[in-house]
Amino acid sequence: MLPSLHPVIVYFPDSYQWLSRAVTKSNRKEFLHKVEQTFESLSGSIILICGQSKVENGPKEKEKL
Repeated sequence: MLPSLHPVIVYFPDSYQWLSRAVTKSNRKEFLHKVEQTFESLSGSIILICGQSKVENGPKEKEKL
């Protein structure tokens, strides 16, 4: 990667939605190790943004006021 004065911004969507499809369970430790190595090789700031999807279980009932 090229040196930069600006921070690197990394967005990880909800891991429950993409990690299991992207990396098999047996390879996850190696995958995360490679991600860690990549971050360690960078010289500037890193901003991590991690998403989380909210799943509703069943219909919500409206409260009567």
